[in-house]
Amino acid sequence: MADEPELKAGASSEWVFYLQQMLNHHYQQTVVEENGWYDDATASAVALFRKQSGLDEGDHVDSEFWDVLLGR
Repeated sequence: MADEPELKAGASSEWVFYLQQMLNHHYQQTVVEENGWYDDATASAVALFRKQSGLDEGDHVDSEFWDVLLGR
């Protein structure tokens, strides 16, 4: 996928579903339900990934987040 959007808690879309799939793939286990809703569990998983990756703190998904998650 290209031109990934910024995402934050409360969002609901196919992009959130993709984000959840990629987080589960990254951790090689189910860390979030793949339901397309940017819920508290997704926000927590994003915050953990940001911290582990040395990104700024928070639970938002931006272009820098996508680049790290997708290995670019």
